[in-house]
Amino acid sequence: MEKEGFIYIWYDSYRKMYYVGCHWGAIDDGYICSSNRMRDAYRRRPGDFKRRIIQRGIQRELLLNEEHKWLLLIKNEELSKRYYNLSRKHFGHWANDVKSNLSTREKLSEASKKLHQDPVYKEKYLEGRKKLPPPTKESIEKRALANTGKKRTEETKKKIGIANSGTNNYNYGKTLSEETKEKIRETMIGDKNPFYGKTHTEETKKKIIKANTGKTMTDKTKEKIRLSMSAIKWWNNGSINTRRIECPGNNWTKGRTGNKS
Repeated sequence: MEKEGFIYIWYDSYRKMYYVGCHWGAIDDGYICSSNRMRDAYRRRPGDFKRRIIQRGIQRELLLNEEHKWLLLIKNEELSKRYYNLSRKHFGHWANDVKSNLSTREKLSEASKKLHQDPVYKEKYLEGRKKLPPPTKESIEKRALANTGKKRTEETKKKIGIANSGTNNYNYGKTLSEETKEKIRETMIGDKNPFYGKTHTEETKKKIIKANTGKTMTDKTKEKIRLSMSAIKWWNNGSINTRRIECPGNNWTKGRTGNKS
């Protein structure tokens, strides 16, 4: 059923009364009216009512204005007596709301987006997130399983890129404290590292080579890598080897397992 805006008039042959209203939808979608009094009467004795479309093909944003023109033709003394209409005022109407056809989920999404644009709320939200307990291994696995096979659209990728670029990024201009760096390092040691015991497949290696083909590092980047590599040493705890600038802990010794420091 194709939707359109139209003005209608009902006639109640029992009470000899009329009702003028507007609607956005299909002509035969079953809509009655927004008047409780007339609608209740219609439900009790539908055989006494007849509807006539007096104007149709109206644009949604012009629907209320057109309805108001017809309501002005009703005399004040006829309101609630000859007509079920109680007023000739230009009331707001759901049919004129473009967002009225949104689902509850879409409306909540729109409201949430608007709320997160408020810097005060955003700050409170992020502070609250910091107080939440870390995700469990089960929750991480469930999330990974739920997202398996899903791919982001190019539009979504662009939105994420914009949201995380420049001053839009929450961490813009900030640096990690030594304490934070240590916490991150601890979560990546040995079997805590998500890539522990894994190797890239030949297909993945080819993709990495292809992605980096033609790229060149700046002199500044090369110098950073050289300095960081010269400071990194091998450490082991008797079974695990790792490369770090400083000793990972009390049970770690310099060098790799089986090798002299």
